[in-house]
Amino acid sequence: MAVCIVTELLQLLSVGSFSTAAVMLCGLLLYDVFWVFGSSQIFGDNVMVTVATSSAFDGPVKLVFPSWKAEVAHPESILGLGDIAAPGLLIALMLRFDQARCAGLQNNTIPAAPQKTYFSNSVIAYVAGLTLTVVANSVSGAAQPALLYLVPCLLSSAILTALSKSEAPLLFSYKDERPPDDEAQL
Repeated sequence: MAVCIVTELLQLLSVGSFSTAAVMLCGLLLYDVFWVFGSSQIFGDNVMVTVATSSAFDGPVKLVFPSWKAEVAHPESILGLGDIAAPGLLIALMLRFDQARCAGLQNNTIPAAPQKTYFSNSVIAYVAGLTLTVVANSVSGAAQPALLYLVPCLLSSAILTALSKSEAPLLFSYKDERPPDDEAQL
């Protein structure tokens, strides 16, 4: 059910531009890092872990995976939907950017096969970021803010791809201007 919620969210929302996505993700990274690492110094307890592991609210807001180490205080690993949805907005934007790039090349009469370079690299970067999160969690034995690893992987993937293709100005000037749903269906 949680994955369905995120999938619908990603279909409905767009951040509009790479710059907006980058600022949003960096802000959420700082938020995530504070509530995981800094909240215990102010509130005496890790607020993010307390909320995530509380049985008071068991709605579809997190994915729970068994932990690799059975002897840890929390026998499961938790991935919040925000750690899927927020990066997913950038990944979806990269898919639309790929589509716009291909359409732009075709409009200039340059034959171009549809490529999903930015999208593919973003998905690989997301998997790499999640892997880093799991490794850091396993090595430290402490909760880790997933966005601490996901955001640098995703942003560097998009920027390095743009630089390698000499498309950095195109990426930074791209605006996702999708028509409203009723116009798109016509």
